[in-house]
Amino acid sequence: RNKRLHHFPTIDLIRLAAGARSTALHAQDSRRKGSSSETPQRAAPLPPLPLPLFATMSAEDDELPNLVDDAPTATTGEEELDSDDDVSTLAPEDRLARALAAKDKGNGAFKAKDEAGAVKEYKYGVGMLEGLNEANTGEEQVKALLLSLHNNLSMVHFKLGEYGEATKQGSAALTIDPQNVKGLYRRGAARRKAGELKEAKADLSACLKLDAANKEAKAQLRGVLKDLEEEKKKYAGFLGKGGG
Repeated sequence: RNKRLHHFPTIDLIRLAAGARSTALHAQDSRRKGSSSETPQRAAPLPPLPLPLFATMSAEDDELPNLVDDAPTATTGEEELDSDDDVSTLAPEDRLARALAAKDKGNGAFKAKDEAGAVKEYKYGVGMLEGLNEANTGEEQVKALLLSLHNNLSMVHFKLGEYGEATKQGSAALTIDPQNVKGLYRRGAARRKAGELKEAKADLSACLKLDAANKEAKAQLRGVLKDLEEEKKKYAGFLGKGGG
C-alpha cells in the first residue's frame, strides 16, 4: 500500500511559512538582479531537510480531482525563475516552500479550467524539487510532494489528450512509489488511449491488486480487455483473407 505520512490538522501553518519565506526570497532576488557585477555564489551540497512542519504532509493532500482545500496561498509574486537564476543556490526549505505554493496555484488553475496554467505551475514545482530526490533518496516530505505533482500532471495531460506525456508523468510518480494506486491507474488509462493495450492491462491489473474496489480501474480494465479482443479478431480476419 502507499506509504502515507501523518496528516497535521493545521496545514495552514505550512502555507504561512511558505508565503513568508517566499516573500523574503523575492526581495533577495530583486536585490541580486539589481547588481549584475556580482558573481553568483554556488551553494554547498544540500543537507538533509530539517523540516518538521513539512514532514506532516500527506502524499495525497490536495490530490486531484478531489480538491478539498480552497484557501488562497501566499506566493512570491514572481512565479518563474529567470534564466540566470540557479535553483541550487536556494536552501532546501525555500525550494520546498516554492513547490508547495506552485502546487496550490496549479490546483487553482485546474479548477478554473486553465489546464495549461496548471501544467505550468506543477512543472515549476517539480523543477524546484527534482534535485532534492536524486535516485529517489530524498526526504519523505519531498517525495510526497513530488508524487502528488507528477500524478496531477499525468491527469491534466490526459485531459488535454496528451497521452504520451500523461504516461511519462505516471511513470515518474511510480518511480517514487511503484505501488501508488493513482499512478498505476492514470498511466494505465493513458496507455489505453495511446493504444498500448498490453501495458495498460498490466498497469490496471496491478492497480486492482492494490485496490480491488477501485471502480474506475475496473471500468478501464474491462475496456482494455474488450479492445484486446477486438484487436485479436481483426488480426484473425486479416490472416483469414490471406494477409499473412
